[in-house]
Amino acid sequence: MVTIGDEVTEMFLITSGEAAVFSLKSGPLAEPGCTEKIGTRRKGNLVGEIPGCDGEKKLDGYWASSQTLPRSKLTVVATTETRALVFTQKDVVWAVGHDYRLSDEFEFALRERRRAIAKMQRLAVRAERTAAGGRAASESMKRPAVE
Repeated sequence: MVTIGDEVTEMFLITSGEAAVFSLKSGPLAEPGCTEKIGTRRKGNLVGEIPGCDGEKKLDGYWASSQTLPRSKLTVVATTETRALVFTQKDVVWAVGHDYRLSDEFEFALRERRRAIAKMQRLAVRAERTAAGGRAASESMKRPAVE
């Protein structure tokens, strides 16, 4: 559905199935290019991000960032047979402009997704630090004391 580094041009609303969400590992012990699973998306969840949905300024009916599209920071892979509605930037701009309820729903969904991703990344970094601290402590216990 979405791959790390791809230009973000569409948003998906999952109508059935599941998809796994992966992020690049972060932290001092992370190997470059290595990913880790940080979540799962199911029916009713949004996947992807469209420039301009988070308050960017509009220029002549198009979003300011439409010239240089952002790159995805996540990889999303369907883990079961998945069906989704695909929304382009124009679809979202039209829908948000014509129905304030959709605007609120999209904004709420994007805000919640960002919070969930940030939380998962913080937990992963914390777990990595804890693991690194545990390894350092066990190594110091193995060393003979110098007098």
